[in-house]
Amino acid sequence: MAAHMNAQPAPRLHGFWLTLARVAWVALAAFYIGAYLVTVPIRLTETPQFVSPQSEITATQFLTGLAQLGISPEGYTRFQQLSSVFIVLPYLGLGVFIFWRKSKDWMAILTSLLFISFLGPFDTLARLNANWTVVGDASALLTSIVSFLWFFIFPDGRFVPRWTRWIFFLLLATQVWRVFQPDLYQRSFAYLAPIIFGGILIAQVYRYRHAGAVQRQQIKWVVYGIVMGTAPLLLFFLIYFAVLISQPPLTREIAVNFFGDLLWSFFLIIFPISLTLAILRSRLLDIDVIIRRTLQYSVLSGLLALTYFGLVIVLQSTFTAITGQRQNEFVTVLSTLALAALFAPLRRRVQDVIDRRFYRKKYDAAKTLAAFAATCRDETDLDKLTASLISVVQETMQPESVSLWLKKTEPLKHREH
Repeated sequence: MAAHMNAQPAPRLHGFWLTLARVAWVALAAFYIGAYLVTVPIRLTETPQFVSPQSEITATQFLTGLAQLGISPEGYTRFQQLSSVFIVLPYLGLGVFIFWRKSKDWMAILTSLLFISFLGPFDTLARLNANWTVVGDASALLTSIVSFLWFFIFPDGRFVPRWTRWIFFLLLATQVWRVFQPDLYQRSFAYLAPIIFGGILIAQVYRYRHAGAVQRQQIKWVVYGIVMGTAPLLLFFLIYFAVLISQPPLTREIAVNFFGDLLWSFFLIIFPISLTLAILRSRLLDIDVIIRRTLQYSVLSGLLALTYFGLVIVLQSTFTAITGQRQNEFVTVLSTLALAALFAPLRRRVQDVIDRRFYRKKYDAAKTLAAFAATCRDETDLDKLTASLISVVQETMQPESVSLWLKKTEPLKHREH
């Protein structure tokens, strides 16, 4: 099954269908980009909605709280306006770039369309003209369908396993239902969401387990982008529920609006970049190195932070008990020096544990190659060296068969003087 999936090329368009897809893409891209350009002056001058209608505080109280934290209301307003404009630019730029590079690839066209329609500006235009409301609803419907379709068929443009297409058809039916019965759709979506998102998860896990090396690397890029984009946001909400939930409403509102928006913007920028690298198959093999380094330095940073704060607390308590002083600069200096001394050995230890736990095959292969390199320096017997080389190749690469060919060399002829 794995070989069969890996052998199938990604769907490509030819002839009439290629021309039709390109013309449709150009029309949609021109429409979306034109609508976006029209909304730029509106977004740069409108006053953002600082708090939700269900909030416990007013917008004036929120801005006053920002000012008390050293954040000017004008600066925060400008941040909201600029982010609503410039967050769209990576999507538009990457969408055009993907289409320009791989317009014959069905998945590339779908990804490009997803990017261009992802942050449609029609909600802003609807404030000027009510007729744009219908266009905005149709745009949201198109974006929803394209997004779900993309995750079902990524990366080769096929439904794998085949029964997942029925889940997608169910999704299409719910989207039509959403148009005619929006209230009933909102109440029922909680029951449909596990089926839809579960189907996407099962499809990608199944595909990863049975796909070839290239498709696995593509899936890794997408998962890495999602994890790295959402990790700061999840960490923030953990802090929120652990610490901020007991704070006054004003503090909670400022934290959610300011840091939540900032971290969500970070995710919206990281996510399309990882999708683009996966679709273009650009530097696919780098993802293993990136994931490995991310794991290593994330764990290392956490351990160093815990060590530093632990040392500060222990040493500060000790010096306070001895000298009676609550603050001592020597504690900070000593903790910093201890952290510097621990960095190198702790990094090697973390790297070794992660390599043995998550990259066992590569870890064993590296050790085998290092042992063979030491053998090459000391071994003079050609037969033993040949046997050692064959053993290393079998252990690290695990081929079906191994054969070694040595070129015969003629003896050197010494000139007679």
